[in-house]
Amino acid sequence: MEQKDYTIENCETQRIAPKKFYQHLTETDRKNLERFLRLKQDKNYKGPKITYEYIGQQLGIHKSTVSREIKRGLWNTKTDASGRHYEYRSDVGQRVAKERSNRKRQRTKLKKGHIALERLTEIINREKTSPYNAFDLYEQHYGEKFPISLKTFYKYLRRRMVNVKPSALRRFSFAKPKKAPKVGKRIQKGDNIAMRPQEAEMRLEIGHWEGDTIIGKRGTKACSLTLVDRCGRIVLGFKIPDRSAESVKRTFDGIEKKIGSSNFVKLFRTLTLDNGSEFSDVSGIEKSALEEEAQRIKLYFANAYHSWERGTNENANGWIRYYFPKGTDFSSISEKRFQKEINKINFSKRRILGGISAAEFCKRNNPELFQILELLGFSNPFLNMGSYLDKIA
Repeated sequence: MEQKDYTIENCETQRIAPKKFYQHLTETDRKNLERFLRLKQDKNYKGPKITYEYIGQQLGIHKSTVSREIKRGLWNTKTDASGRHYEYRSDVGQRVAKERSNRKRQRTKLKKGHIALERLTEIINREKTSPYNAFDLYEQHYGEKFPISLKTFYKYLRRRMVNVKPSALRRFSFAKPKKAPKVGKRIQKGDNIAMRPQEAEMRLEIGHWEGDTIIGKRGTKACSLTLVDRCGRIVLGFKIPDRSAESVKRTFDGIEKKIGSSNFVKLFRTLTLDNGSEFSDVSGIEKSALEEEAQRIKLYFANAYHSWERGTNENANGWIRYYFPKGTDFSSISEKRFQKEINKINFSKRRILGGISAAEFCKRNNPELFQILELLGFSNPFLNMGSYLDKIA
């Protein structure tokens, strides 16, 4: 009588290595286990002795796992005078495992409505800041570590266990449809981005900026001029009446008059812009408004329709749109509120800066420039959180 092969192919000569990363038994594992047990009962079998340890070695699991799985998948095959007879069935073991998996529920450390979750939710909703930065603000205010990790908090968000407003989460939206690529090329007005110095290209020091404008509500002219430092991710925002080259030039003149020519040169070394018409007055932006024939800054321009060449600025625009969504009429926004939201970006912790804010990064690496930035409205907007957190008991 020909012996039927119940084993895994070449199981007698090839031993399966133990699993380094453990996981649940698969349906294939259970079928192979059933074959080994049938082979054990075969009187014509002449191979190695089949024990739980041997089966475990072949399947790459521990012998105790084999024992538990056999108990889980026992099936009453027949009943006679001697009693009930049970055998292992892979389909029974798979069904029982699936039923248990469906019944299990992951326990949450904090229940819905927990005081710590309520406080953190209030910080995110009020300050419109990221959960990453809200964790730090919570720990600073209460002097204790938040009970759960940031990863767990995001799980709570997906389960709707916290009442965070969707508008308070920067990336809580569906993907926008792709727009058709633009064609054509604009004439570049100044030096190309490829000519930038190494300090600007490699982000070696504070003082090399990227700039852009953010348009306001359709039908209105008021907009925002944004500047972002490539090294320290410092964001500066200025409301301007329109997107004209004259308005942009007057804004830079106003900055120079406010902080002085010497401070302006220290703070602004280079500026990389796109090819928009609002930046067409290259000489007007580069030349000092206080010292004749003196150059206060050097401009460089990205290639046409290559927004990724100013990725730092585009990311900062996303942060500003977080606080001032499309359709915002900048003429109706007060200067105090506008600077407060800009400061929220600068005083929020950033992963890319090693878990510190852009303001802290600047203060540590160049205290002199930090003092200059204070002249432009740099201040911590998170100091008055106690006015509403103390009401949550």
